Amino acid sequence: MEKYGKLKLQFNEKTIEVRVYNPVLGKLGEQLNEFYTAGSSVVNAAYFNRSRWVENVCRYKITRNKLSDFDLSENQSVEFCENSAFSENRIDLDDRSSSVAILLESPHRYEYNERYQPIAPAQGRTGEAIRNHVLTIINNKYRELLTENEYRVLIINPIPIQASLFFLHGQPLKNSYKTLRDNVWIGLWKNIPEFKTSLINIINSSNVKLLLNCCTSKLKYKLQIEGQINCVIKQINHPSSWIWGIKETV
Repeated sequence: MEKYGKLKLQFNEKTIEVRVYNPVLGKLGEQLNEFYTAGSSVVNAAYFNRSRWVENVCRYKITRNKLSDFDLSENQSVEFCENSAFSENRIDLDDRSSSVAILLESPHRYEYNERYQPIAPAQGRTGEAIRNHVLTIINNKYRELLTENEYRVLIINPIPIQASLFFLHGQPLKNSYKTLRDNVWIGLWKNIPEFKTSLINIINSSNVKLLLNCCTSKLKYKLQIEGQINCVIKQINHPSSWIWGIKETV
């Protein structure tokens, strides 16, 4: 028996094939639903529909204090992403203000409800880590790069849909299921130019001055947007591991 098979992703009119471990393909077909055709190993276009995309957000504001450090404040609006564990605004509101952007890779389990309806980015442990550690990171490592007195803090997913396919298998994001997420993410990023174009436009139109690329290690260098955006880029580890320290790579 072959160890690997082909998973087909239907995105609009395009079909993308990705290599997947066969036991994972079997797991995807265990639950009957509208999003997956088990016989032909196809993730149907409905799974990637625009209504399933998680919106990028402005979640915090940092303001310089009298000691030249920054203080963190949360947004007061609760009208956007009303089921989020955090308070946030649309990313295009007040987009002339300078920003610091935290770049993740794609939404996962806690960014959706049990009916696969999107909530907001960076929920669960990732969201808590950002809230608990982002100010320390900025003040300790990047304060000198920020010359203005106030910045928005944005959270952005280059792929705004669930590349992990968690809703179809319900398994932890490790081993073969982490590989599944990576391969689906890479397949979408390579074959759907809209994602890269949109990311570049969002960063440039949001007046981002510092971009923290926190994509996980295998995906971090797949973006290849240097030279197309007007900001400083720092490659650091994913927020889920910030509790153990910040690792910056070249």
